Amino acid sequence: MLSNLSLFLVITMMNDCDLLYLLCEGPTEVTIMNILLSNDKLIFTYSDLAEFEPLHIRKASDFERDYLNKRSGKVKIIRILDSRNINNLAFKLSKAYSDKVEVINCVTSPEIEMLMIIALGKYDEFSKKFKSFLKPSEYVSQILGVSNPKNAKVIMSFFSDCDVLCRAIQEYSRVTRKAKGIHHISELLKQI
Repeated sequence: MLSNLSLFLVITMMNDCDLLYLLCEGPTEVTIMNILLSNDKLIFTYSDLAEFEPLHIRKASDFERDYLNKRSGKVKIIRILDSRNINNLAFKLSKAYSDKVEVINCVTSPEIEMLMIIALGKYDEFSKKFKSFLKPSEYVSQILGVSNPKNAKVIMSFFSDCDVLCRAIQEYSRVTRKAKGIHHISELLKQI
């Protein structure tokens, strides 16, 4: 796995990249990335992104149709995913783009709501008592009483102190298993 510094170099070396896209699997991931971008906590900014915002796109064909067909040049894509599932990791673009696009997957398995669990200091409890039968989002709503934890307003309120979010991301990276070739969103955080 690349260190934070080397991922930074990969992403920001614009001499081999004309466009940078941040693609998020779901709206929850978009909200988290917007919080981090708005608070200048990432190694790139809104202005570094080709569309000036994170995009909620899952399918390579949708991205190709809506964005690549309208632009030219070398492209880097950072994908924020909540699963190591091989179907999620596969992002098959047509052969016309194979030499022009580099994809970096950042996985927040099993769900990004795990950041709320960690921020509340409940990771051990969740892992020992509930992980086998509740998804993190279910645990957050049913056990911790956070209603509608996938709602953007709820997430923004919960992480109104962005430093709490950053600490949860760093702790999440520390306690989770790292898979070869997979990155974690902690690698996108600025070194402070």
